[in-house]
Amino acid sequence: MGQHPYYVTGRKSIEGSLSFFVISWSILMGLLIYTQSPVTWLLIFQVALASLLLTVLEGLTGYGWDNLPVPLLAGLMIYTLII
Repeated sequence: MGQHPYYVTGRKSIEGSLSFFVISWSILMGLLIYTQSPVTWLLIFQVALASLLLTVLEGLTGYGWDNLPVPLLAGLMIYTLII
C-alpha cells in the first residue's frame, strides 16, 4: 500500500499513481514500437503526455469508476498515436 495517500473521489496513493504512469508509458511505447512506428522525440513526448492524462483521469475517479473511462481513453489515444 502507498504511504502517501490523497483523496479526490476515493483513496489513491502517490506511489500507485506514479506506478500507473510508468506502466502506461511503457505499454504505450511498447505498442508503438511493435507497430514499427518511427520513435522520435515528439512521439516520446506525446506518449508521456497521454500517460499523464490517463494518470490524472485515474486519480480523479475512484471506487472502481476508473475501470471504464481509462481503458476507453487509452484505446482512443493508441488509435490516434498509431494513425
